[in-house]
Amino acid sequence: MSPLIARKKAFTLVELLVVIAIIGVLVALLLPAVQSAREAARRSQCTNNLKQIGLGVLNYESSKKELPYNRYSGNYGVPDSFWGGPQVNGPGLPCRAWSWLSTILPHIEQQAVFQQGKIPEAPMPNNPALEAVIPALQCPSDELADYNPLARGNTWYVKGVRSIGMTNYDGVMGAQSNVPLFFNDNVEGGGNEPWFNGNGVMAIFAWQNPLGMENVEDGTSRTLMAGEQAFEISRASCGVDGKCYGLGYAWFHSVEASATAAIPPNFAVPGQPIMDPNVDTFPYRSQFGFNSMHPGGLHFVYVDGSVHFINEDVELGVYHAMATIRGGETLEQTP
Repeated sequence: MSPLIARKKAFTLVELLVVIAIIGVLVALLLPAVQSAREAARRSQCTNNLKQIGLGVLNYESSKKELPYNRYSGNYGVPDSFWGGPQVNGPGLPCRAWSWLSTILPHIEQQAVFQQGKIPEAPMPNNPALEAVIPALQCPSDELADYNPLARGNTWYVKGVRSIGMTNYDGVMGAQSNVPLFFNDNVEGGGNEPWFNGNGVMAIFAWQNPLGMENVEDGTSRTLMAGEQAFEISRASCGVDGKCYGLGYAWFHSVEASATAAIPPNFAVPGQPIMDPNVDTFPYRSQFGFNSMHPGGLHFVYVDGSVHFINEDVELGVYHAMATIRGGETLEQTP
């Protein structure tokens, strides 16, 4: 009799391919859920950052009896000698255009940076504080952390700086824009020039008349204070040809740490085309708004310190109303 030959059990090639296919389907089904969970965690951290900023502003206001403000003179009929020239390494007197974010550093656990830079008295050129990376100013859904600090500041206001620390969070200057596409017919006082005539809580020239809580006549729980601005390397390193005013991300400079809500939210999302260059040959006019890499909208902190997610399709009139401090508008839609 011939001996029995033992057979080894094994997967056939077909069975193996079926198993691989099933695993692939399961991964494909699971991946969106994992990505959604990760984005939820990133959004939560972004919310916490803005809450910390809001709390820092409230603590500053409690101790100073006024809201933090930007320091900037520029070329608006105000002598440059007040805060120095507008550019860190530009012509004129040494720049001291410290941002509102700079002044709240001691209130967001950054006392060491504040003291190192001797903010806001010391000028900016060669100031060691300019390259400080502040985690609370970085949104984890964004690429900014990968470039922070930026190797070289090459924007209009911050040029020739060896290394600059950056922010994803900008103060709300108001609801004005000087490009016709975004003119705000309901703007109160000063017209559509966003820098000199800003009507928001973090206007560039608020230092002339520092604001208190009593000046936020539309209500602190209904007025935007600061929001997100997503990082894009082309904006961060935009040339110094006069077409890139304010497009950088320096946390220390008043203009680069501010933006206007005249432009619809997420209008200029990084990586997406903006508009016909024949219509707007100056990028800052269409990119100087608020945007994020969160699907569908972005976060804002209000003057009362609360943080809300605003949908990118919010009615533009409502968005404008939330950005001003005393417009007296009726909000027919909640954020």
